Amino acid sequence: MIGRYLFAKYTKGVWTHNLHILPYDDDFYMRNEFLLRDYLREHPELVVEYGELKMRVAIEHGNTMEEYTRSKTEFIQKVIDAARKEKGLPLQNVWES
Repeated sequence: MIGRYLFAKYTKGVWTHNLHILPYDDDFYMRNEFLLRDYLREHPELVVEYGELKMRVAIEHGNTMEEYTRSKTEFIQKVIDAARKEKGLPLQNVWES
């Protein structure tokens, strides 16, 4: 993912944590990460769907961070598109922003 530092922690060979560090600028709160967070807060039914998806892909693709993340892309793109449309922002590919 572009424009961030990502740190991952493994405990006894198991991926247990990740930490994203992002630069602060004037558009900080218009980043897709915040748009996703805020849109999910406003749509609790999507939180349930996202939680179920994350559990499923953790089982299927939890051995690598990239596989896990990419397997959630379709859902995340759908939510980001809705959030950006709602705010009148141009659409962005979540892997290119």
